[in-house]
Amino acid sequence: MKKILVIDDDELSRALYRTVLEQRGYAVNEAESGEKGLDLYREQGADLVITDIFMEDKDGLEVIEELREMNAPTKIIAITGASTGRPGGPDYLDMALKMGAEAVLPKPIEWKEMVTTIESLLAAPPIAC
Repeated sequence: MKKILVIDDDELSRALYRTVLEQRGYAVNEAESGEKGLDLYREQGADLVITDIFMEDKDGLEVIEELREMNAPTKIIAITGASTGRPGGPDYLDMALKMGAEAVLPKPIEWKEMVTTIESLLAAPPIAC
């Protein structure tokens, strides 16, 4: 069974991810912050990490950066409800891709697209460390 770690500071979002993903046969762990998510990854690993970009203690970009610095062989999907902080500001989804996420998805999540993206990433060969 493939393991997915969901890191999102919104409890309702985490519950929705868990429900949808467990119905599709995935084992799901969840964390309410970037720091707790990284700790959980270090303890239990995951085949795929889904991280929100905007969180308080450690944001999703920092999560991606740390996972890549530790040469984690996990696939990463970054999500956010605001791809830019303000008009003319940086595109955070684009930044997530440049930092090492394999896929990005805007909120609100289109579940069919999310599931297709997950299945595609988990079917791809593991990342070389």
